Amino acid sequence: MESVQNTMKMFGHDTMKLDRFDGTNFLRWKEKMKFLLTVLKVFYVLDPNLGNIPEPSDEDTDGIITERMKRIEDEMLCRGYILNSLSDRLYDLYTPIQSTKDMWNSLKYKYDAEKKKLLHTSEEFTLDQIQKHLRIEEETRIRENELNVGSSSKEHYISQSNKGKKRKANNNASDNPKQYKNGKRDMSEIICHNCGNKGHIKRFCRFPKKEQNCRYPNLYPPKQTL
Repeated sequence: MESVQNTMKMFGHDTMKLDRFDGTNFLRWKEKMKFLLTVLKVFYVLDPNLGNIPEPSDEDTDGIITERMKRIEDEMLCRGYILNSLSDRLYDLYTPIQSTKDMWNSLKYKYDAEKKKLLHTSEEFTLDQIQKHLRIEEETRIRENELNVGSSSKEHYISQSNKGKKRKANNNASDNPKQYKNGKRDMSEIICHNCGNKGHIKRFCRFPKKEQNCRYPNLYPPKQTL
């Protein structure tokens, strides 16, 4: 009991105080708590390979009884240290868990996920909520993959359509090489319906527009007067 009192005094010292864990920075809090429980010589009760406290029997020796009492006391102290290092909200949440080992494992399962990016908030999640969260993330990944595939198919279709248009334009130019030179229409044989000259169309004619009966002076000979 004297050793417990000494450790309690040490626990009250500023160097042994821990900030209350509120759901953030779990890894830092966990390492500090492990160090504290080790100094207090009660961290061993969290060993996953440690068996359960044996039930008392009539055949128990004094040594077994003493060992059982120490184990029960260490379990109680370890549980109390952990609970008192939690925020009020988490204290109320984890108090119903009687097993110290189960409580510690529950904290690790919930908040160690910070490192693995499993949980994105510090809210309390049930197992069903965690499974739902993972299912939603998986469905989101599937939708993203489908969108990426659809986008790639659309880009491929547009690319092929543009190639088809380009081939069609090239074919049109090659079908009538006299009409197109260097990708432009050959205007050398085009006759203007305004002035009758070759090389341009009426819209681009530089001569003033003629009257209907005076059009195409170069196409028809002038009338001879008698």
